[in-house]
Amino acid sequence: TATPSSHSSIFNDDDLRNDITNLVSTIESLRLYRNRGGELMRRAVCHFISCLCSSGLSLSVKQQVGLLDSLDGHLKHTSELIQKDATEALRQLLDVYFPCPKDSGGRPTERLINRTVKRYSDEVLRSDNPAVTRGFVSALGALPKKLLVDDDEDDEASCVKIVLNAVAHAAHFKTCVGMEKDAETRRNAVEAATSLVSTLPQLTEPYFYKILDIFTLAITKDYNTDRRGDVGSWSRIAAMKGLKELVLRVVRESDLPVFNSAPPTITSTGWGGTANQSLTDTNNVIYCPSLTERLEHLTKNSKEVAHRSLATKTPVHPYKKKTKPLVFWNDIVASSIIKIILQQLAEKLDTVRSTAGTVLSELLTATSPKIPFIPRASDLKDTLTLSSYPPPQQRQQQINWSHADQTFPLLGQALAIDEYFESILRGMVISVGGLTESVVRASTLALTSFVKGCVTLRRSAVLAKMGRVFLTLLRENHEKEEGGRVTLPLLKTIDKLIQRKLMDPLLVGDEGGDFGASLVEELRKEIRGTTDVTRLIAVANVLSGVLIVSYDKMKDGALPLVLLLLGHTYPRVRKHTAEQFYVALQDVSSSSCYSSRRDGSVDAVTAKLLEVEWGDSSLVAVRQERNEVARLLGVALKVSTRKERGEVSATTTKRGAGKMDDDFESYNSLVREAGR
Repeated sequence: TATPSSHSSIFNDDDLRNDITNLVSTIESLRLYRNRGGELMRRAVCHFISCLCSSGLSLSVKQQVGLLDSLDGHLKHTSELIQKDATEALRQLLDVYFPCPKDSGGRPTERLINRTVKRYSDEVLRSDNPAVTRGFVSALGALPKKLLVDDDEDDEASCVKIVLNAVAHAAHFKTCVGMEKDAETRRNAVEAATSLVSTLPQLTEPYFYKILDIFTLAITKDYNTDRRGDVGSWSRIAAMKGLKELVLRVVRESDLPVFNSAPPTITSTGWGGTANQSLTDTNNVIYCPSLTERLEHLTKNSKEVAHRSLATKTPVHPYKKKTKPLVFWNDIVASSIIKIILQQLAEKLDTVRSTAGTVLSELLTATSPKIPFIPRASDLKDTLTLSSYPPPQQRQQQINWSHADQTFPLLGQALAIDEYFESILRGMVISVGGLTESVVRASTLALTSFVKGCVTLRRSAVLAKMGRVFLTLLRENHEKEEGGRVTLPLLKTIDKLIQRKLMDPLLVGDEGGDFGASLVEELRKEIRGTTDVTRLIAVANVLSGVLIVSYDKMKDGALPLVLLLLGHTYPRVRKHTAEQFYVALQDVSSSSCYSSRRDGSVDAVTAKLLEVEWGDSSLVAVRQERNEVARLLGVALKVSTRKERGEVSATTTKRGAGKMDDDFESYNSLVREAGR
């Protein structure tokens, strides 16, 4: 049993003390959790257990286990408030009670490990009940240091590995509880990982990269949505906060190279290998001991070290070379972390930007310890106006990062820092193509101002890099099948830049190389790969803009796609494409640099676009008119179905008759998108 640190005279009464220690079991025997007020009673019991732990009253083993069982029941409750209170009470209960036997060397008993670590982990991995996974993954983050024992880090059965594996599984953006994904479980898992950062007795290199994986995957991949909106942002916000705690601890405990660092092995699935593995060819690298080690050295031998330093005229703790340096923190890790935070800072959600800005400013201005190896840290601080930031204890919110009009002008300037250009641009694309008016306005102004400056100053390398980022985003979303989360905002961003004549150097000039052809090819894949009406309309806008900028150069690739959309199954897509195509042809025909044949074909096409009811006519009639437009323009269409040739009889409309090969024969997306 635990020994109380101090006893008030009130606890000298044995009867009163017994009543207090048995109060929880008395409440449960009376079934006071039922009916009205039951949730309030559960929260009160959790708070009472916390107070009981603070008092240090002696409890028998049976009473300790009874309280633990009670908290386990509260952890499975559907109320989030009850789960939070139970998690905090569990943290104190396991810390104050359940002592480790002295004869086991301070290790917890196997029975206690099975009762807590293994039971909670099994529930997280196997339960189909979201309330259970939410509560028990939070319980894993509340485990005290004495339960996170790790005699052998290569042993898969070690407590730390069991806990980290369960937390990583629950935090993964693809993990399902039962048949559906659960945002609260993922968020609680990330918060549990944040708690483990401070409670792990020793943060070894494999554990560092394991926790880093949890945070980076949550920040970069968790964009899950449900009827409540972007619930993945809960995990991203929690992960950024946890990432800050991880960085601060690891910088204190990592040996720092005096020169350059040796990067860890990075695999396609995340951080892999260890920094030590890549140090085989860097035997001459000298390392500075970690901050923790230096402080311990000074504390233990302060007088001796000071006298020796004065006598020998050497530094108090000189740099030294280690046979096996503990390199957790290096330039590769630092750069990657700053980049993913900057991307979140440039995205559209106010709450995400607020957290990202706060975390970034604290990392850039940290003094105890100062964060090394951040690429161009001084330039980034100057650009974000963080150079004169006060110390944390005197700090007040100087920049409202959630305010778009304050944040995006700074990010527009930060685009000039080459190391962070792609990360900021990836995030800014989401904001420019978003729906919130204030965010769209501020982000569009920041991006267009930067691009306009590059066009004016003829910074062709920056423009070419921007084009490569756009193409990369399109290809990534085709390969990963992420839907319109990135593609639709990206198409809107490209359309806005084309309308402002800022894409002309890439589409017409030599700076873009084959950007125009590559863009058209990616748009072709987008048309064939989606049935989303809004994305098809965005594609039509971009294609029309491309034709206006460079008709002679791009007509062979862009015109067939425009004509394909003119014969699309969805009336809304056909009508919008006809309108945009008409505007494009009017602009092209009035251009002084237009060099195509002036034999009246363009006039005939524009007349045809005005005459035909593209949104109301039957599909067969519309496609016949579309084929006539193609003939006038001299464009050869690839016709693969009877419907495309207009050879459809009345019998083909019956169920099961005349199965078609056309990509757009389904109205599923039109129904799904109705009312959006």
